[in-house]
Amino acid sequence: MQSTNPSSKHGRQAGPEETVTKSHIFKNSLQKKKKHGPNVLTPEQQAAKERLQQVLAWLCETFPQCFNVSTPKPLKRHIEEDIFLQLPKDGSISKRSIRRALAFYTKRRAYSRSLVENSMRFNLEGVAVEAVFPSPQ
Repeated sequence: MQSTNPSSKHGRQAGPEETVTKSHIFKNSLQKKKKHGPNVLTPEQQAAKERLQQVLAWLCETFPQCFNVSTPKPLKRHIEEDIFLQLPKDGSISKRSIRRALAFYTKRRAYSRSLVENSMRFNLEGVAVEAVFPSPQ
């Protein structure tokens, strides 16, 4: 499908060189995105990725009954409040980094599957504490 400009800046009819197709625009936008190559991260993005991995590792090591990357369990609602109470005293892990790690963890496909496969949500000790989908009252 082609979209043409009926008149150019100068009041004349658009010529064939001024005809723009939707596929042409799409190809140009893809070419612009590929300038930096596939999966090239800026130093800031690389640092953020490494930080996320560190925080996820800390969660899995500190709360193994609750956090497991390969077989996640549904987490208790507002579990971040419980985690905040147990953050390292040296300030090496911030509340913000916990929130980011939880967002990443809970948006994964494996976590979504765990919500479907389990009827209960779990606390930091791995104890079932509430229904995944509470019944309407």
